[in-house]
Amino acid sequence: GVALAVSGCAWLATSPAYADPEHSYQAAYLEAQLAIAAGYFDGAIERLDPFVENEDCPPHLLTALAEAYVRDGQDDKSRVILDDTIVRFPHFVEALRVRAMVNRLAGRNLDAIDDLEAALNVEPRNADLLEELGVLQYRTLEASIREVGRHGAIQGLIDTYKRVEEVKRGTQKIAPLMILTSLYSEQGEHAKAIEAAKRAVDIRATHPRSQVSLAEAYVAAGEPERALQAYRQALLLDPLNADVRKKVADLIQVQGKSGGLLSFYEELAKSFPKLKEIQAAYGTELVKAREWDKAAEHFEHSIELWPADRTANTSLVVALFASGREDDGMTLAKELLANDVIEPDEMAGLAQLLAQMEKTDAALSLCRLVAGDIETSPEVAMAVAGVQIGADREQDAIETLSQLIEREHEYFPAVVMLGQLYTNSEQYDEAHALYDRALAQVKPEAVNDVLMRKAELFRREGKEAEAEQTLRRIVDAGGEIPEAAVRRLVDMYTRQGKAEAAYEVVDQFIASSGAEGAARGRYMKAWLLSRDKKYDEVVQILEQLHIETPADYSVSEFLVDTYGEIGEFGKAEGLISDAVSRLGADAAEDFLLLRARLLRKQGRDDEAIRIIESLLDAHAENGRLWQEAGHYYYEAGRLEDAERVLRHAIKVAPEDAENYNSLGYFYAETGIRLDEAQMLIEKALALNPGAGHIMDSLGWVFYMQGDYAQAVTHLESAIEKFGEMPDPVILEHLGDAYDKLGRSDDAQRTWRRSLDIDPGRDSLRERLGLEPTAN
Repeated sequence: GVALAVSGCAWLATSPAYADPEHSYQAAYLEAQLAIAAGYFDGAIERLDPFVENEDCPPHLLTALAEAYVRDGQDDKSRVILDDTIVRFPHFVEALRVRAMVNRLAGRNLDAIDDLEAALNVEPRNADLLEELGVLQYRTLEASIREVGRHGAIQGLIDTYKRVEEVKRGTQKIAPLMILTSLYSEQGEHAKAIEAAKRAVDIRATHPRSQVSLAEAYVAAGEPERALQAYRQALLLDPLNADVRKKVADLIQVQGKSGGLLSFYEELAKSFPKLKEIQAAYGTELVKAREWDKAAEHFEHSIELWPADRTANTSLVVALFASGREDDGMTLAKELLANDVIEPDEMAGLAQLLAQMEKTDAALSLCRLVAGDIETSPEVAMAVAGVQIGADREQDAIETLSQLIEREHEYFPAVVMLGQLYTNSEQYDEAHALYDRALAQVKPEAVNDVLMRKAELFRREGKEAEAEQTLRRIVDAGGEIPEAAVRRLVDMYTRQGKAEAAYEVVDQFIASSGAEGAARGRYMKAWLLSRDKKYDEVVQILEQLHIETPADYSVSEFLVDTYGEIGEFGKAEGLISDAVSRLGADAAEDFLLLRARLLRKQGRDDEAIRIIESLLDAHAENGRLWQEAGHYYYEAGRLEDAERVLRHAIKVAPEDAENYNSLGYFYAETGIRLDEAQMLIEKALALNPGAGHIMDSLGWVFYMQGDYAQAVTHLESAIEKFGEMPDPVILEHLGDAYDKLGRSDDAQRTWRRSLDIDPGRDSLRERLGLEPTAN
């Protein structure tokens, strides 16, 4: 059809009626536009190019030729034509628009903006041009921020989109209004943001995105109740929007209303009784809340609607067992297995879930259902072993895994689990025999993993020489050296005072690694050199790494700290200033915190705190900053301020475990409110189970309370979490606790280990009768 149209235009151009130039231009333009639409750019160029030299050639024809050139990939020719056209016809908007497009495609966004603004001087109410200008201003926002500051750059965008809104009509206004909403919120003009969002809702109340925009404006303004109402309205319009559902859930949880989240999902489920996704979400919340009777009733109803739904069926099995209807649960489980609705490994997974819920008998009952599949499915055997471990039947788990390994020699997950069982129960000979057998059977790529486990086993036994020998076997095997093995050897050598051996293995790692690994190796070497106070060499390595990876904050931080150690505060400040100017103040939060730390190192606490307070003013909802402020106030001796901001950090970010831990540890360090400290840190552990540094905080609270046995238990657990590179402060704490229990040898050994990692701990050196470090 397009080809026929083009042919028709060609005939038209040769007819007597179109012999005069004006008609020839019209026919050529029409034919070229059809060719461009069909993707025949060279045909359009061939048709229009002969007219370029004509003095009376109209601008729309020249612009069409320029567009054909740019679409054909000939940007330079397009630009020449457009530049000439704009000189001859300075008020021809289409030429300016096309040149803006050419500039944009070439990455010259600022030139494109100039063209669009020139076009808007001619047609100030052209909404398409205004919207394109807004997009380009957004793309160049970072450059604009550097030039006029964040406030000015955002205000420029606001001005553009206000013009867009003014010239658009009806529902077309919604998009610019929503953009204006976010821009006003960014500027902190919350009343204007809410007003713009409400106008969008008024134009089209059934548009879910406008309701979301209103909700976001309320969130930014600190009005969670109204935000929740707007989000709920958005969900009524778009119930399957998972992002909005999550935002509603987050708001409800932040408000801390008991049962609020479950009530919300119950209301949603009643509003949309036949929407499968909504019903599934409600079921998930019932399970989380352990409302087992309601959950069983809910899943039974879901299965009536969707009989083949695997999730509803498996969830019902769990709910029946958990609610005490074990006979019903077993009957259903048998039916599901018999009818192949779920696989044996899925049933074993349900058994694991029940074991985690401490429904041990039910878990073992489900395991017996799939017991026959243990011999055919490694996954089932692993799941059954997991249930047995959860039921404190570790010997049964050992038997299950041993039989699995006999059948599946190369099934490495079973080796890992069984080895851990042997290790935890201190059956070291059995663990070594298992790993030795695995070395002859597993795939080559798993050999290093087995050796790493043997090395850790030797370490647990206190056999340092054998652990070192095993790790050296990995390192000296040739090829690319695993970083984990190097780190463990370095830790071992530093604890033993074998600095040269540590340097040697790091150099081996650097030589065997690709560029990325080698960079990490050089960083490791800088750390070793720093321990030995060879700061000139540290600086040399880190400065080169900083050149190679200027965006790597850890390198910058290490380099700034090293400059501080040698008194090169000017260089440290220069590095920070460069980073802040390059990233922009809002993107350089970490570097501003680093500057505060540098000032504190110089004894300029007031200046450091001023930086922290300025960041708090700019980011009042950032819980991490309030937490940092607490540390700075504490170091400056301003304890009341420290307590105040650490409490506020919890208010700002109530789901962040670090905020509870920081306040609890502050109380422990200052020796006040120790009962509250314990509650705070236990809350932190509930939010972040197994975190070594939080376990240390709890251990230190027990120490300050005089419960030294409990302190040792938690501090030893904390050390285990850190693996081959424990925190020297935690080691010092553990040594202190040992000392209070009269375990002097253990205390001395642990303090020395802390010094091996951080030789500059003069408080420990004094206790151990060693000379203090040189300043």
